[in-house]
Parts: sequence; C-alpha cells; structure tokens
Amino acid sequence: MYTPLGAATLSTGETLLCGVVLTPDAEWASRIRPFLAHKQPTWRAHIDASLERPLDALKTRFYVGTLGNAAGPVVTCVMVAGARGVGLLGYVFTAPEHRGKGAYTALMAHQMEDCRKGFSILTLTTNPDSSAFRIYERFGFRRIDASSGRMKWLAHPDAETEWFRSASSDELRLHPLAWDDWPTLNLTALHVPAPDEPLEELPRSWALNLKTYGTAEGTFADVHPDWAHAWGRRPRERATHAVTVRTPTGAVAGWLLLHPDSLSMGTAQHVELYLHPTFVETGRPLLSRALRELPVNDGVLTAYTSQSDGYRASLMREAGFHHAAALPSWIEHAGTRHDVHVFRRG
Repeated sequence: MYTPLGAATLSTGETLLCGVVLTPDAEWASRIRPFLAHKQPTWRAHIDASLERPLDALKTRFYVGTLGNAAGPVVTCVMVAGARGVGLLGYVFTAPEHRGKGAYTALMAHQMEDCRKGFSILTLTTNPDSSAFRIYERFGFRRIDASSGRMKWLAHPDAETEWFRSASSDELRLHPLAWDDWPTLNLTALHVPAPDEPLEELPRSWALNLKTYGTAEGTFADVHPDWAHAWGRRPRERATHAVTVRTPTGAVAGWLLLHPDSLSMGTAQHVELYLHPTFVETGRPLLSRALRELPVNDGVLTAYTSQSDGYRASLMREAGFHHAAALPSWIEHAGTRHDVHVFRRG
C-alpha cells in the first residue's frame, strides 16, 4: 500500500514526491525490484519476499522518491524493516543521474518523520567516511563506537534502557527464530559491553560472525532457514534450528542456534548460546530448556566458549556435554588472546 508523505523541491527545481510503500505490494514490486536489482543476492531475497507476501510480523517499508508525482520514475529509495518498535534501515540508493540534487536528504526527512510515529530505536550500518554518514548524523543517528559506521537512532535517551529492561524467568519466552527477529536481534548483536559488565564469553556468535559486538544485519540471513534457502545458502552452510529468548518488551534477550560445525567438515552440529548481560541469570532456565528440546537424537554436538566456568559451560554440562579440549590463545580481542574451550556430546 502506497501512502504519500509530502513533496520537496530539488536543487534543480524538480519536484520530488516522497511516499512509503508498506509491503506486500504487487503493484509497486514491478517498480522497486528493478530499481534495487543491483543489490547482492542476500538483500534481493528479502526484497522479493517482502514484496510478495507477509513475513511473520516483520513490517517492511520502502520509502520512495518519485519525480513529479507518484507515477513518475523512482529516483531514490530507503528501506526500514521493523517489528515491535525497533527498525533496521538499509537498501539506500539514489539513481546516479539524480545524485547531488538533495533527493535522498529530502526523502529521509519524510522517512524519519514517519518513523517517529512507530519506532523507538533504529539501526543502520554505513561507511563512516561517506557523505551518507553525515546525513544520518544530521537526522540524529550516532555511531556506537569510535571507529565503525554502525549507528543507532533513539527516540529518547532512555529508549534502549527501557527496551532491555530486566525481566524474570517467568516473563521470558522461547520463540522459533522469525523474520521479525531481524531488527531486534541485530540490536542485541550491537550491544557494546559496559565497563562494569562481566567479561563476555567469546565469541558472541560463530554463525552470526560476531567475535563480540557487531552487526547481524547481513548474517541473520544465514541463520534464518527460509531466508538462507531463498538466497542460495547450501544446507551445510545454514542453521538447522534456531530459537530466541524474547522479553515482554519484544527484545531478543538471547538465542540458541544449531548449525553444521565447519571445523568437523559438517559431520557434527554446533550449538551456540548467547544471553544479553541483563538476562544471564533469568534467561538460563529457558536456554536450558531449549537445549533439552534440541531436535537431535544422535550424532555429535559441539560447543565453544572462551570461559570453561561461564554460563555457557554450565548449561552445556547440565545438558550432558563434556569438556573435550582447549584451543590455546585461539581468539584475540582488545589486545588479549583467549583460549577456546571445546565441549562435546555424543
């Protein structure tokens, strides 16, 4: 469904009509697909799927700028995929012949005004040396660290604290990984450990390619079974089972992922666990249950962690895993090398 949001005059004097397409939308699919056809297969799989059908509770919005009126050519576009008040911004593109006219800045002004009505947090990743980075800063996005182009926008200063507010074990729920976990899991992946937090068990996620904090914007497509299949991931490269721990606010407090262990050349399944620091204690019973309910009756299961006495190791031992080996100085982080402890069952 297309909704006009307003018009702007470009530096050339041309009129840009800004609007939003809430997917699925078969009519606009024929215009958005070719405009974003240059995107890599991972992103095209989501673009196609969102335009064709509902994706669980994920709401994908394409903000488009067209010349003259809604029927005019699309010259600039940005996507916001959102759920539960958290959104992920991406697929930014302005046609080369229309760059330098202020088209994307005009579109983003309308996009942000629209997003303020339903989102408390937005995230994005960009090149910190790009002109786009400066545009995002102008609209209130701030980088999460001193060097990367990973950025957040908060509707108010306490938005993230409220999102990750503590919850009891009885309030937390296990959910099969869904499309609508994309923006919310990405926000959890971006969590930068505070100085007073306990030392994090490394890596945060093998499957999501996270040594510690970082974006899961792209790697989520590897662990979501439908998305991984759609963009061509081979069976030995994609997750076979994935669940999240969800809070009353809708935050992803943690996850359990099961996927082929590349170190075993696919003969073993790798189990990985993660809990956001706020939920390490209250989330443990749910991950313990998720481990007991793994859809695996035989075969070898492996797990890895930098701490032999941390919550991951404790959960693994409770589930029948034993400490099989240690890989000395296997992971480097912040100038320190850490051992990786290998746990095995079967």
